[in-house]
Amino acid sequence: MLTGGRSPATERGELMDRLRRDHGLDLAAEMPQVRSSLRQLVLDATNPKPDERIADVAEFLERLAAAREDVLGKATGTDPLEAGPGTELAGRFTYRRKLGAGSTAVGILVADHQVGGAERVLKVAKDADAAERLRAEAQILGRFENDDRIVTLHGVVEVGGRTALLLKYAGRTTLAEELNNRGRLSIDVLERWGTDLLTALVALERNGVMHRDIKPANLGVYQSSSRADSHLVIFDFSMAGVDPKNIEAGTPPYLDPFLGTGGRRQYDTAAERYGAAVVLFEMATGKSPGTGPTRTPTRPPSMTTSR
Repeated sequence: MLTGGRSPATERGELMDRLRRDHGLDLAAEMPQVRSSLRQLVLDATNPKPDERIADVAEFLERLAAAREDVLGKATGTDPLEAGPGTELAGRFTYRRKLGAGSTAVGILVADHQVGGAERVLKVAKDADAAERLRAEAQILGRFENDDRIVTLHGVVEVGGRTALLLKYAGRTTLAEELNNRGRLSIDVLERWGTDLLTALVALERNGVMHRDIKPANLGVYQSSSRADSHLVIFDFSMAGVDPKNIEAGTPPYLDPFLGTGGRRQYDTAAERYGAAVVLFEMATGKSPGTGPTRTPTRPPSMTTSR
């Protein structure tokens, strides 16, 4: 597509020769005017030596967004739900990439130029009803102060006429992705991340908040400088305001199967701890314990990924 639909080579041998000679596919051969950022991105992604290619999809998407910004420049006054990588939002943010979406909100990774271009997340409401739910979520997050294991709320902002939560970026990957790639965790990582999870649980109980959807997909892996410094951060509090009497809301196998029995007619802290315990089980074994008695998972309209 970048070269007008032309193939980089007519046969495999020719392609291999070109990759070895240029150390990847060099767009400058067909497009001398190509921007250096885009040229280097394609070269690094097609390097004939796999161990010298771009490390992961997240890095590729970040560099692609930067290259797009370099090529297309910036736009202002744009609806964030209609924007793309490189777009300037509200004169303050630069759109990096979409993180996830639900029926009411969309998560967008942005560079915040009020803090030197630091990466943050905009959780953007799709409509007025969703905006009210986000404001309620903001009130819950506002209870936490200096709790490093809870995603930080930097404020409620208006972007392109839409209400959004401005959140700390909880990490490039989630615990779910890490478990999928690694299987069970090593002892040192299990100890560190397990402590993080339990610390988050203590913070939730101390502030009278029940997250209601503790699971690997809602735990970001945040790294400050090196892999040895990685820690878990819990995010997506969209279910925290669900009526405690609704005991069907949640995600098996993290939803306590004993809710509704023995007089337990509403969601409680024991159910919250059950979900955390299942996560610890998966961290230690690399396996799910199963769903237990069949339940139909439900959740209110919300965003599924906000890290």
